[in-house]
Amino acid sequence: MIQNDILRQVRETLYCPETGLIYDYVTSREPAQRFAHLPCRAEVEANLPNPCGWGTGMEDCAINAGTMLDTLWRIDGDPLWAARLVDGMERCITLHGRNGFVARGFSVRAPEVCYSNSSRDQFTLAVYGLWRVLRFFPTVPDSTREKC
Repeated sequence: MIQNDILRQVRETLYCPETGLIYDYVTSREPAQRFAHLPCRAEVEANLPNPCGWGTGMEDCAINAGTMLDTLWRIDGDPLWAARLVDGMERCITLHGRNGFVARGFSVRAPEVCYSNSSRDQFTLAVYGLWRVLRFFPTVPDSTREKC
């Protein structure tokens, strides 16, 4: 089924289990080098190339995760993958310590920092994805439901 092929491709290519996020693109097909293009800590802290991290490949992780959570309940329903995506999103929401701010994403090379700017579409789709988990994933672990 084509839907399962697409999900497999996203999981194997764009999803990073170390961060729980889905990135915009990869620059290598070698699994260990897929995310080597992501910015380092100094680049993120200096807001390079810009405060949103546009062009880095991690500027839409919150959108990607929220959208995938919306998709998963429709075609796959894998509660364990949903829980891992929620873990990544939790980090985007709490990493910076700013109430109401949803980071666009964070780099596997610098998981302790995020770019200073975000947008309402990041916030909206992240919240929507979390709502989908609460509404349509009754088998996710209780700890995941609490995070949502």
